Amino acid sequence: MQNLQPKIKAIQERYAGNQERIQLETSRLYTQAGVNPLAGCLPTLATIPVWIGLYQALSNVANEGLLTEGFLWIPSLGGPTSIAARQSGSGISWLFPFV
Repeated sequence: MQNLQPKIKAIQERYAGNQERIQLETSRLYTQAGVNPLAGCLPTLATIPVWIGLYQALSNVANEGLLTEGFLWIPSLGGPTSIAARQSGSGISWLFPFV
């Protein structure tokens, strides 16, 4: 991709007013060079199950009531756990007790 950057810049300068033509020529350049511009998304897609698992684990811990201690400026990582606290409209004020 770094080797193609000067060619892409030349295409952008040559067809400055025509966005469709820039996309067409850039796509043609990628095809000729054998480059897949979406290949960089694969590592991101591979980490999605890890993030889902982490979210589920933290949700389970919060539901069991084990997140009672604070962290840095957040008084309780569980947040407002009662229905009354949620309905009172406190919003995210529990995150910033000094405000």
